[in-house]
Amino acid sequence: MNETICILMATFNGRKFVKEQIESIQGQNFENWELYINDDGSDDGTVEIIQNKCQKDDRIHLLNLRDGRTGQLHNFGKLMKFLKDNRKNFSHIMFSDQDDIWYKSKISSTLEFMKENEVRNSAAMVYTNYEENNYFGDVQVRYKSSFSQASLLVQNWIMGCTLMINDTLLSMALDIPDEADNHDNWLMLVGLTYGHIYYLDRVTMLHRLHDNNVTNNFTKRNSFEKIRTFFDNIRSRKKFQLRKKILMEEVLSINEPVQNELVKQYLIGIEKKNKISKVLYLKREGFHGLNHHKTLELFLKV
Repeated sequence: MNETICILMATFNGRKFVKEQIESIQGQNFENWELYINDDGSDDGTVEIIQNKCQKDDRIHLLNLRDGRTGQLHNFGKLMKFLKDNRKNFSHIMFSDQDDIWYKSKISSTLEFMKENEVRNSAAMVYTNYEENNYFGDVQVRYKSSFSQASLLVQNWIMGCTLMINDTLLSMALDIPDEADNHDNWLMLVGLTYGHIYYLDRVTMLHRLHDNNVTNNFTKRNSFEKIRTFFDNIRSRKKFQLRKKILMEEVLSINEPVQNELVKQYLIGIEKKNKISKVLYLKREGFHGLNHHKTLELFLKV
């Protein structure tokens, strides 16, 4: 494997974690990579740590991409556009959070699996399994269920930090709409509609939960807060319906032949006027969450 892999990392106030994450990338058994980092205005010493790494390893590049928008979604969007705007021609691209730990063969095993499965000139995405330190500090494997495409549209479980995409998919997904939950949600939608999504059932990294990341903040909420959030989501169902409708339309506006009709079918369900007809249609077409809670929430929100 002589090609060079591109890794995109978005950072913000990650001083406690980013050094270890970069070092886990440097410790990969696949050495042909380039790491592009864009910081979102950190004021805790994160930038200084990255700059020090750049000085010692010319594969690491700290960018200064600014357009007035902040947040992880926009940060990764700017990184993706940077590659195309500067004609950085990488066949395969990976995404890194600032606070994880990559295991030694993450790049090599994902790339090997990608090359075994991707179809020439077709959009492709590979996501892998991962471990997560839970609320009590123990480590547990996350993915235990089989892949269901219809469920992905209801409850996207694909973590961006486990992803590898090919250049074809990158070119299709450059314009991330504001309605996307995050960059991995958008990449999943584009990959699902116009290409292929492959799952490598191998643990390739540790996702570290802490007080500042979204995953852990949700995990630590008490039952009352989760119930309140559930009903707040139901009350804001009009916003949900509009956001989903716009997002599905944005996906389908990409000027490429649709390979999977699921997004079209989901949009048909969202656009139905009658509540009962919406629920019956979505149920008949197999749209449901990974658990009863998410399925119930979907049916109440539409």
